[in-house]
Amino acid sequence: MKLRWSGFGVFILVAAITLGGCGSEDARVARVAEEADARQADQNREISRLVASQQALQQGIDGERRRLDQQRTALDDERRSIARERVRDPIIANALIGAVVLAACALPLVLALHVWCGANKADPDDGMLTELLVQELAADEPLLLPISSPPALVERPASQETASGASGAG
Repeated sequence: MKLRWSGFGVFILVAAITLGGCGSEDARVARVAEEADARQADQNREISRLVASQQALQQGIDGERRRLDQQRTALDDERRSIARERVRDPIIANALIGAVVLAACALPLVLALHVWCGANKADPDDGMLTELLVQELAADEPLLLPISSPPALVERPASQETASGASGAG
Protein backbone atom coordinates (compact mmCIF):
# COMPACT_ATOMS: atom_id res chain seq x y z
CA MET A 1 0.00 0.00 0.00
CA LYS A 2 2.88 2.35 0.80
CA LEU A 3 4.32 1.70 -2.64
CA ARG A 4 1.09 2.80 -4.29
CA TRP A 5 0.92 6.00 -2.33
CA SER A 6 4.56 6.79 -2.97
CA GLY A 7 4.11 6.07 -6.69
CA PHE A 8 0.94 8.12 -6.69
CA GLY A 9 2.80 10.93 -4.89
CA VAL A 10 5.57 10.83 -7.47
CA PHE A 11 2.98 10.98 -10.21
CA ILE A 12 1.33 14.04 -8.65
CA LEU A 13 4.69 15.70 -8.17
CA VAL A 14 5.63 15.07 -11.78
CA ALA A 15 2.25 16.33 -12.95
CA ALA A 16 2.63 19.47 -10.85
CA ILE A 17 6.06 20.13 -12.28
CA THR A 18 4.80 19.48 -15.78
CA LEU A 19 1.97 21.93 -15.33
CA GLY A 20 4.44 24.47 -13.92
CA GLY A 21 5.33 25.66 -17.36
CA CYS A 22 8.96 24.73 -17.98
CA GLY A 23 9.10 23.59 -21.61
CA SER A 24 12.22 21.48 -21.85
CA GLU A 25 11.90 20.24 -18.38
CA ASP A 26 8.29 19.38 -19.07
CA ALA A 27 9.29 16.65 -21.47
CA ARG A 28 11.88 15.35 -19.04
CA VAL A 29 9.39 15.43 -16.18
CA ALA A 30 6.78 13.71 -18.33
CA ARG A 31 9.29 11.04 -19.21
CA VAL A 32 10.21 10.55 -15.53
CA ALA A 33 6.51 10.38 -14.65
CA GLU A 34 5.90 7.71 -17.29
CA GLU A 35 8.89 5.73 -16.06
CA ALA A 36 7.60 6.03 -12.49
CA ASP A 37 4.17 4.86 -13.63
CA ALA A 38 5.73 1.89 -15.43
CA ARG A 39 7.79 0.98 -12.36
CA GLN A 40 4.71 1.32 -10.18
CA ALA A 41 2.74 -0.98 -12.50
CA ASP A 42 5.58 -3.56 -12.42
CA GLN A 43 5.71 -3.37 -8.65
CA ASN A 44 1.94 -3.80 -8.43
CA ARG A 45 2.08 -6.86 -10.68
CA GLU A 46 4.94 -8.32 -8.61
CA ILE A 47 3.05 -7.69 -5.37
CA SER A 48 -0.11 -9.34 -6.73
CA ARG A 49 1.96 -12.32 -7.90
CA LEU A 50 3.60 -12.59 -4.45
CA VAL A 51 0.19 -12.36 -2.72
CA ALA A 52 -1.21 -15.12 -4.95
CA SER A 53 1.87 -17.25 -4.26
CA GLN A 54 1.51 -16.70 -0.52
CA GLN A 55 -2.17 -17.68 -0.67
CA ALA A 56 -1.29 -20.86 -2.58
CA LEU A 57 1.39 -21.72 -0.02
CA GLN A 58 -1.02 -21.06 2.84
CA GLN A 59 -3.61 -23.34 1.25
CA GLY A 60 -0.96 -26.04 0.81
CA ILE A 61 0.07 -25.69 4.46
CA ASP A 62 -3.57 -25.87 5.57
CA GLY A 63 -4.13 -29.00 3.46
CA GLU A 64 -1.00 -30.62 4.86
CA ARG A 65 -2.10 -29.75 8.40
CA ARG A 66 -5.50 -31.38 7.80
CA ARG A 67 -3.82 -34.49 6.39
CA LEU A 68 -1.48 -34.69 9.40
CA ASP A 69 -4.43 -34.27 11.77
CA GLN A 70 -6.23 -37.13 10.05
CA GLN A 71 -3.14 -39.33 10.28
CA ARG A 72 -2.70 -38.47 13.95
CA THR A 73 -6.35 -39.32 14.62
CA ALA A 74 -5.98 -42.65 12.78
CA LEU A 75 -2.79 -43.40 14.71
CA ASP A 76 -4.49 -42.65 18.03
CA ASP A 77 -7.43 -44.88 17.09
CA GLU A 78 -5.05 -47.70 16.19
CA ARG A 79 -3.12 -47.23 19.45
CA ARG A 80 -6.36 -47.44 21.46
CA SER A 81 -7.40 -50.56 19.54
CA ILE A 82 -4.06 -52.25 20.26
CA ALA A 83 -4.34 -51.31 23.94
CA ARG A 84 -7.82 -52.90 24.11
CA GLU A 85 -6.51 -56.05 22.40
CA ARG A 86 -3.63 -56.28 24.87
CA VAL A 87 -6.14 -56.31 27.71
CA ARG A 88 -8.63 -58.62 26.00
CA ASP A 89 -6.28 -61.25 24.53
CA PRO A 90 -4.89 -62.58 27.84
CA ILE A 91 -8.42 -62.81 29.22
CA ILE A 92 -9.55 -64.90 26.24
CA ALA A 93 -6.41 -67.05 26.40
CA ASN A 94 -6.91 -67.72 30.13
CA ALA A 95 -10.59 -68.55 29.53
CA LEU A 96 -9.65 -71.05 26.79
CA ILE A 97 -6.97 -72.65 28.98
CA GLY A 98 -9.46 -72.92 31.84
CA ALA A 99 -12.04 -74.52 29.55
CA VAL A 100 -9.51 -77.08 28.28
CA VAL A 101 -8.37 -77.93 31.82
CA LEU A 102 -11.99 -78.27 32.94
CA ALA A 103 -12.77 -80.56 30.00
CA ALA A 104 -9.66 -82.65 30.71
CA CYS A 105 -10.64 -83.00 34.37
CA ALA A 106 -14.30 -83.72 33.63
CA LEU A 107 -13.69 -86.31 30.93
CA PRO A 108 -12.58 -89.11 33.32
CA LEU A 109 -15.54 -88.33 35.58
CA VAL A 110 -17.96 -88.52 32.65
CA LEU A 111 -16.39 -91.79 31.53
CA ALA A 112 -16.64 -93.26 35.04
CA LEU A 113 -20.27 -92.17 35.30
CA HIS A 114 -21.04 -93.80 31.95
CA VAL A 115 -19.38 -97.07 33.02
CA TRP A 116 -21.14 -97.05 36.40
CA CYS A 117 -24.54 -96.41 34.81
CA GLY A 118 -23.92 -99.13 32.25
CA ALA A 119 -22.93 -101.62 34.98
CA ASN A 120 -26.01 -100.92 37.09
CA LYS A 121 -28.39 -101.00 34.19
CA ALA A 122 -30.06 -104.39 33.93
CA ASP A 123 -31.18 -105.23 30.45
CA PRO A 124 -33.81 -108.01 30.33
CA ASP A 125 -32.21 -109.38 27.17
CA ASP A 126 -28.90 -109.84 28.99
CA GLY A 127 -30.40 -112.41 31.40
CA MET A 128 -31.98 -114.37 28.60
CA LEU A 129 -28.79 -114.31 26.56
CA THR A 130 -26.77 -115.53 29.53
CA GLU A 131 -29.19 -118.39 30.13
CA LEU A 132 -29.09 -119.41 26.45
CA LEU A 133 -25.29 -119.47 26.45
CA VAL A 134 -25.18 -121.57 29.62
CA GLN A 135 -27.64 -124.07 28.13
CA GLU A 136 -25.67 -124.17 24.89
CA LEU A 137 -22.42 -124.86 26.69
CA ALA A 138 -23.97 -127.48 29.00
CA ALA A 139 -25.94 -129.32 26.35
CA ASP A 140 -24.63 -132.61 24.93
CA GLU A 141 -25.65 -131.52 21.47
CA PRO A 142 -25.53 -127.72 21.08
CA LEU A 143 -28.09 -126.13 18.84
CA LEU A 144 -26.25 -122.90 17.94
CA LEU A 145 -22.59 -123.81 18.10
CA PRO A 146 -21.50 -126.72 15.93
CA ILE A 147 -19.29 -129.18 17.66
CA SER A 148 -16.09 -129.65 15.90
CA SER A 149 -14.27 -132.73 16.91
CA PRO A 150 -10.80 -132.02 18.13
CA PRO A 151 -8.08 -133.42 15.93
CA ALA A 152 -7.40 -137.00 16.74
CA LEU A 153 -4.30 -137.51 18.73
CA VAL A 154 -1.94 -139.97 17.30
CA GLU A 155 -1.17 -142.45 19.93
CA ARG A 156 2.39 -143.49 20.28
CA PRO A 157 3.39 -146.86 21.47
CA ALA A 158 4.25 -147.00 25.14
CA SER A 159 7.82 -148.05 24.47
CA GLN A 160 8.51 -144.76 22.62
CA GLU A 161 7.08 -142.70 25.45
CA THR A 162 9.32 -144.26 28.06
CA ALA A 163 12.32 -144.02 25.80
CA SER A 164 11.74 -140.36 25.07
CA GLY A 165 11.03 -139.72 28.73
CA ALA A 166 14.24 -141.52 29.75
CA SER A 167 16.34 -139.76 27.17
CA GLY A 168 14.81 -136.42 28.13
CA ALA A 169 15.60 -137.00 31.77
CA GLY A 170 19.15 -138.04 31.23
